Amino acid sequence: MRGQHDSRDANKLDETVNNIAAEIRRLEEDKTKLGEILKETKNSLDLSLLNRQITSDILEEKSYYEVKPTSLAGLRVAGIDGGIVARSYQNMNLILTRAVAAIFTYGPNGKLEVGYFPEETPLPNIISSLQPSPIPDFELRTSIERVTCEIQLAIQLQDYTKVDLIILNGSIVPQLSDRPPSYSTLTRKYEKVVELYEDLYKSCIESGTLLVGVIEDSRSIRYMQIIGRLIPHLVEKVPGLKRILDLDYRRVIQQTRDTEFLQRVLDPGERTPVFRYAEFPLDYPIFDDFRNKVWADSVNVFYLRTVEYDKPIRVEYLATESNQLLTAKKISSVVLPLSYHNAEYGIPSVLIEADARAHLLDGDIEIIYEQLVRKTGDSFILSKLRRERRPFR
Repeated sequence: MRGQHDSRDANKLDETVNNIAAEIRRLEEDKTKLGEILKETKNSLDLSLLNRQITSDILEEKSYYEVKPTSLAGLRVAGIDGGIVARSYQNMNLILTRAVAAIFTYGPNGKLEVGYFPEETPLPNIISSLQPSPIPDFELRTSIERVTCEIQLAIQLQDYTKVDLIILNGSIVPQLSDRPPSYSTLTRKYEKVVELYEDLYKSCIESGTLLVGVIEDSRSIRYMQIIGRLIPHLVEKVPGLKRILDLDYRRVIQQTRDTEFLQRVLDPGERTPVFRYAEFPLDYPIFDDFRNKVWADSVNVFYLRTVEYDKPIRVEYLATESNQLLTAKKISSVVLPLSYHNAEYGIPSVLIEADARAHLLDGDIEIIYEQLVRKTGDSFILSKLRRERRPFR
């Protein structure tokens, strides 16, 4: 009987896996068709043909732009990344954070010099809390602490040295996932993060430093929402797009992330048009938290495909109203040559260096924990949770 039961379970598992695989193949075929149609017609997709109300959050008229890499000679570029490890004990939470700026200085002949701020491998910051908190609050605080150390470092860097470009590993906007409910004890910490972002924006504008965020694994669907909004209007004006009507393109768009789709459409060295961070920036909850609402219209986005065998990267940047497109051109022409050293990993090399210096390991927090145990004795407060000390796995 046991053997028959095992056989039925195995057959059921195989059937489930086969159904999932079949759905993936069907969706992949439809995504490929949609991508091919848009790639073949991208030279004809002139957004100026459309009513400005439909394209009000898109700042350029072509569907893609070729990026010409600039010479890096004479530039100073800083990449900032943070490392974090966190652990919860019986009645204490422990968080280690570290942020590092890697500074690439290119001489007149293109020779590279690498420096670091505050140093190559700084000691981590130790953050402890003896206040009991639910797991979601602990995870949220962990994320807020990581962002805090990175943004603080970006501000401090500008007092330390002059750089032409600061590239953050991640968004230049606070994330909705880090926004606690109004009743949360973490509300003040979040408000401080928002203030830090605004201080960073202000310091970059005043110093003339370009502020950029590169998201290597973006899960955004913002560009797909734009495409879904434009296609019904473009089909009427671009004959080559009519084949899209043979597809259930709305379903495909709803099930596709920006970077996956754009890998099918953009060639290396191409970017999307610049668009607003949000369709209606002033209504976006994060920008509503800002003291100065002018920043809502100062954050823009484009996607850039840097290499042959990697997905496009999402690039966010800060710019005043008068130079948004010129700034996008400058940034893309610098980010491209910083990123095409590896055909399978098209991330700016200055961020790779910053990540290597900021990275923290579980062993780092274990060292701090063992020191605390030695200094406090057998404390119940420091007892490890059961899941951390199971006698079997």
